[in-house]
Parts: sequence; C-alpha cells; structure tokens
Amino acid sequence: MSYVAAVCGKGQEVNKVKEQLLQSNPVLEDLLEKSRVVKQPRGERNFHVFYQLLSGASDDTLNFSKYNYLSLDSANVNGLDDAANFRTVRNAMQIVGFMEDEVQSVLELVAAVLKLGNIEFKPESRCNSFDESRVKDKNDLKEMCELLGIEQSVLERAFSYRTVEAKLEKVSTTLNVSQAQTKARHKVMGVLDIYGFEIFEDNSFEQFIINYCNEKLQQIFIELTLREEQEEYIREDIEWTNVEYFNNAVICELIENNQNGILAMLDEECLRPGTVTDSTFLDKLNTVCAKHQHFESRLSKNSKFLTDHSLPHNCFRIQHYAGKVLYRVEGFMDKNNDLLYRDLSQAMYKANHSLIKQLFPEGNPAKVNLKRPPTAGFQFKASVGTLMKNLQTKNPNYIRCVKPNDKKASHIFTESLVRHQVAYLGLMENVRVRRAGYAFRQAYDPCLERYKMLCKQTWPHWRGPAREGVEVLMADLQVPTEEFAYGRSKIFIRNPRTEDLNPASPLSPHHHQSS
Repeated sequence: MSYVAAVCGKGQEVNKVKEQLLQSNPVLEDLLEKSRVVKQPRGERNFHVFYQLLSGASDDTLNFSKYNYLSLDSANVNGLDDAANFRTVRNAMQIVGFMEDEVQSVLELVAAVLKLGNIEFKPESRCNSFDESRVKDKNDLKEMCELLGIEQSVLERAFSYRTVEAKLEKVSTTLNVSQAQTKARHKVMGVLDIYGFEIFEDNSFEQFIINYCNEKLQQIFIELTLREEQEEYIREDIEWTNVEYFNNAVICELIENNQNGILAMLDEECLRPGTVTDSTFLDKLNTVCAKHQHFESRLSKNSKFLTDHSLPHNCFRIQHYAGKVLYRVEGFMDKNNDLLYRDLSQAMYKANHSLIKQLFPEGNPAKVNLKRPPTAGFQFKASVGTLMKNLQTKNPNYIRCVKPNDKKASHIFTESLVRHQVAYLGLMENVRVRRAGYAFRQAYDPCLERYKMLCKQTWPHWRGPAREGVEVLMADLQVPTEEFAYGRSKIFIRNPRTEDLNPASPLSPHHHQSS
C-alpha cells in the first residue's frame, strides 16, 4: 500500500489499483500464513504490523513480552523503525481511500488478534467424567471483547462449546482444552508471499501448499516464457534450435491429480469413515506414490533396498523444482479439515464491530449451512486454479528475487546459493531463449498500418498483401536482415531498438537523409 500510495497518489486510478489488489488474487483469501501468527521459525518475526502497532502506540504499551504471539528474539531489528513504519502504513491507508473509521477497525482487529494469543484454557472435570475447558484469565478475553464489540459471555461459550445440528435437533457438547485452544486460534487472515518457496527445519501442511502454489507459478512461468515462446517460432516457420529446460508439470501432477494426487488422497482420508490419522494418510501415500520419481518415504526407500536415515518414518519428501523438501505428516489431517465450529462463527457475527461481521458471513443464523465445508486443500487448489486461469489471460511481467545469503545480512553474496537459485528458476534457459529469439513480434497488418508512413511506396495506401508491404518497408529502411525474420503471419524483430522506427531513429529515412 505504501508503494501504491507513493506512485499513484490520490484519485480514481489509485482506487482501481486498490480494488485489483484486494480482488484479483483469490489465493490471498486462504489462511496460509496463520501458522506464522501463532508460531514463528527461529530468528523470524511475526507480521510487522503487530510490532508497528505496539511501537506506534504510547510507550506504556510497548512491551512485546506481554503477547504470546510475538517472537521476542526478533522483536527489535537494527535499522527498522516500527513507529515510523506504523505512521507510513496509516498514511498509505488513508491515501488509497480508507476512511478513518475503517483504519480504526483494521487496527482494532489486529490488536484483538494479539489479545487472542494470550487467552489460555484450564481443564475442569464434570460429573459425567468428561473434561471441559474454561478460560483461565478473563482479563484478555474482556479486552478482546471490548475491541470487537462482542458480549463476553457469548464469546466465552463459543470458545468452550460446540453445537452439532442435524435436521431439527441441536446438541451442545463441551470442548476439551486441546480442542478449545486449536479452534480459538483458527481464523486469521494471511497473505501469501509469492517468492516464498519454503524449506524449514520442520515443514508441515502450510509449507506443502505454499510450495505447491510456487510449483504452479513456476509452471506458468515455464509455459509463457519457454514453451510457448519456442512453439511460436516453430509454428511461424522461424529457424530455431530448441532450448532444453526442466518442465515441472510432473511435480504438479503428483500433488494435484484428481485421482491419485497427494491432495486428493489427503481429502479422501479426511472424509472417509473409520479410524483415520496422519499415519494412515502416509500409508496411502506409500501405496500410491511409492514409485513416483519425485516422491520419497522411508517405506519407498526400503522397498528399493536403500537406507536413508535422513528420512524419518513419519515424513515424506518431494523433489520440488527448487530442491528436496521433507514434510512431517503430523497435523496434515487437522489442518486440511480446517474446521471452524459454527458457534465461533455465530459469536463473531454477533459483534458490533462492522469489519468482524463482514469477515464471518457464515455466522449469520439466517444462512445456516449443514453441509460439511470443503477442506483447506480443496479450497486452496481451487484458488490456485482460478489464479492460473487469470494469469493465462494476461501478459505477465516477472521480477525474480534472488536471495544473496542465508544470514539476512547486507553486503554478503554467497555464490553457491545464488547459482542454485539461478539454476532452479530456469533463468539460464530463459536468457538463452531471449538471446537467440526475438524481442518483438507483430502481425503484418498492424505493423504495416503503424509504419507505412516511413516509406513512399507504402504511404498512404498499400494495395497488395500486408506481408509484401512490410517486406518493401523493411527493404526501404535498410534494416539489416539479421535483425528480423518473416514468419507465416508475423514479423519478428530481434532487437528492441530496431522496433523504434520513429523519425529520430537511426533506421528512419529522416536519419539517412540528414546523415
């Protein structure tokens, strides 16, 4: 937002950009980064806005240790002024069209998320021998309810009870401490960092679907910049030597195939009756994927009489385009189910806070849906599919970020790390195609229409076929033959400078006359 505000200023154009940012990418609606909210990798911060909010408030509140969701070892970063950045964010929100009450609503929601992290539960035994949970300290709950405009009793009950509804019957059951803690922290907005191919010490479901998205983005990058580019030269009868490259479609198929892809098998395990666990899911993967060249597990290795002690029994490994990633199956089933009990949605919908009400439309009692919600994996796959269709209709431009080192430090360039990224991103192949190929191409009719005034023979009207007119034009301008090629339906220009055939161009008749 800061960038948009700085570049566009105010007005209709900035509103257009804002709407595109909010609506064009359905992946942003997924809750991919909620794991970062509740737990950060060693040495990493939570989202900057939490620290900015606390730093931008009064000094009395600047105590990161009070909040369970904040990583203390990275709370203060050298050279990073959270208070100044907080003012920049607020200013940017106003410039792109947020009203003051809307800014306040967003910040209240951010503060409420911080308070949510401090809510803890204690077990209480009931006479029927079942355990139930109770909020341990109600001060944070009270403050959170004040921020969101929710009655404290309503939210406390939603944290501790689950209502199951079938036809005309309703049954309320208590949640134990484990269930209450999991569900209470479940609904958090997140943003996918497109660069973020993630390989951590401990990789789980979140990293799996983020890396799946990156595989799909790499796939479309390959299709648009390598495959389609070379296929067009062949279609147009342009002399071309094929540039080989790795096509990661086989990895995408491993993950997303509707019949035996990893996501399909995960959904099958989540939805089937009987005893299902993360272990049964791994067993299914071992049965179906064991022979796939990009899939590895301890069982699949053992079947080939190979010993790999780096591969634990409760993990599987995928050879992604960016390298091998080890995934621990623990939590895959729960995270894929991603169930938010209706009681919590309805409690949030009762809030007097307008933004919270909009974020939980499913809590509207008038729109109760007894159908089981789709799994997180299913929703994410559908969102990625929509994003891919959207990108296919566009003419995308790419900015490739290359990580110079693993120390998050300036002025350090680790050559091996950079070489690895250049290799797996396919940048060398892309450069080869670009160097050997043509920077600009245009159908003969619009090309002749645009440049016909540069040649007496084609101006003002050319009576013959458009291709012949373009040939006459290029001959008259004395463009070197190695700078262009004639295709079946288009002319291909090798150098971008050649395409600039204006009167000041070295290739224009005006230039030749004056020289």
